[in-house]
This record gives sequence, structure tokens and C-alpha cells, in this order.
Amino acid sequence: LGWTRRARGAWLWADAIDAPLVEQDERYRVGLGPVEAPIAEWAVTTPTLALPAEVVAPLAQANAGAALWVRQVGSFSQSLPLLLTRLP
Repeated sequence: LGWTRRARGAWLWADAIDAPLVEQDERYRVGLGPVEAPIAEWAVTTPTLALPAEVVAPLAQANAGAALWVRQVGSFSQSLPLLLTRLP
């Protein structure tokens, strides 16, 4: 899975170089199922998550149609969840 990070407070892209993160660290929470009570959750420091088939298969079997979402974790708050995909 992959997504595009967003910078808080840096809205211009005048020089075609990535906008600064404006956070102390780049962190994300990726979750499966309801945002308020995830079935599974992963913490990552890059805008990607690779899940091996042996992890996905049992999750998909037990939770068909469940949402996989990501939230950017900032110094003071988290972003709204972004739907990445649904399990088959």
C-alpha cells in the first residue's frame, strides 16, 4: 500500500521540490476496520506498508470487505483517516 504524505502549513509548491513536512517526525497509523476500534494496526515511518500474503490472507478471510485506512500522526494531532482499500 502507498499514499502521498501531506505537509501541514506549506501550501505552495513553487519550485517543484517536496514541501517540508512541518512535523518533528514522519509517522503514520495504518488500520484495518473501524477507526475507533481497529481489528489490526501498524505504525510506519514512510508512506508505504507492505503486508505479506500470509498476513493478508487470514485477515481477509475473517474480515472480508473491511477498510484499510491511514492517518498521518502529527506532533499535536492526527489527520482524518484516508481509505486506502478494502479487503476482498
